[in-house]
Amino acid sequence: MKRVISIAMLAFASLVLAASAQAAPSTTLAGEHLTASGPGIAGACPTAGTTVSGTASGPYPGTFTETFSFAFLHEIGFGAWGAPGTLTASFEIVSGSTTVTGTKTATDVSGICSVGATQYPSTIFSGQAQGPYDATITASQGVVSDRGSAVTDLQDLFASPTSITFVLTETFASAPSTSDQCKKGGWRNFPQFSNQGRCVRFVQTGKL
Repeated sequence: MKRVISIAMLAFASLVLAASAQAAPSTTLAGEHLTASGPGIAGACPTAGTTVSGTASGPYPGTFTETFSFAFLHEIGFGAWGAPGTLTASFEIVSGSTTVTGTKTATDVSGICSVGATQYPSTIFSGQAQGPYDATITASQGVVSDRGSAVTDLQDLFASPTSITFVLTETFASAPSTSDQCKKGGWRNFPQFSNQGRCVRFVQTGKL
């Protein structure tokens, strides 16, 4: 009889532990993907800034809202293209009862911003940026902080006054928290870095 009770108690404990493990929130945005599209961003050359809303997928599926300013600093010909350029943004992800808020910055910017001539009445803004983010993940189980890097891509096409669209995509990646994680080839675990030095620099300065 005691053996039956012990087996039952062990089984119950296993179920409780499994449920707890399943309920535990992710502590990182690594693998999170944000997508938004909509009407074109007015005056998007050489700076595109607005607030967008869209779909979030990955460890925190749901919806997101992001306010950003994406700019190129080089003025050449009909447009501007970098680097250097800048991206600053703040975002909020709502995934069920969990809320993620954060900010991101980038000076590693590439792309092109071009205003068409009269015979080609279009404005094209194509920007890609990679830089660090800081986030706070608030769930029923508690609050955790997260830090990593994000790759942001903005495509803004003014084809005509009646056909103006933008597409924003963003992917989050994990990042090292100590220099030792970058050494002995460890930097290869973080695809945003091309060598050990860049990995260590991110740990020390927060810059890519």
